[in-house]
Amino acid sequence: MRFCLVPVLALLSCGGAPKSSDTARPVDQPLSDAALSMVSATRMQRLVDELADDSMGGRVPGSPGHEAAINIMLDEMVDIGLEPIGLEGDFLYPYPASDVSNFHQLDRDGNVSAAHAEVAYDLVGRVPGSDPMLADEHILVMAHHDHLGVEADGRVFNGAFDNATGCVAALELARVLMAHPPARSVIIPFSAGSAVGGGVELVA
Repeated sequence: MRFCLVPVLALLSCGGAPKSSDTARPVDQPLSDAALSMVSATRMQRLVDELADDSMGGRVPGSPGHEAAINIMLDEMVDIGLEPIGLEGDFLYPYPASDVSNFHQLDRDGNVSAAHAEVAYDLVGRVPGSDPMLADEHILVMAHHDHLGVEADGRVFNGAFDNATGCVAALELARVLMAHPPARSVIIPFSAGSAVGGGVELVA
């Protein structure tokens, strides 16, 4: 199953029609020009290039390259200041990995082998809502951080569009929202297993 990035900018901009019982409740306002000016195409390009680099070996779950990509994203989530809502008070939400043995990975020496993963990790962060009346309501933004590994001959499936760009767009949005929080909270899970046909686990 694949997931696309939710068009949150549009969602925040319109807010939708209020229910009759909620007419007195505040709604999220469009992001200001000052907030949108925080978006950095240079930063986004750099992160896409890092996540889709040949050295990541196609980011198949369980591989050294996938571990490296996760660490890059964790560093970004810390730098942004997202609230960690993983199982152990950090950003990580581990669960049993899907079978990836039909895919190939690069090991730490650059050799090709069958992919293997026992544990998969979703990375889950939260932008706390600014309005106490609405902060318990959540907008969900998702992207998957894994990809398809390498061919048997070592050629890399880089996965720039599937889905490094989705991850980077979600991170950039998170950076903006942490500086200009909406009334409602925003949960941002980066899932594993989506690219190779696995399921997605979410924090309740």
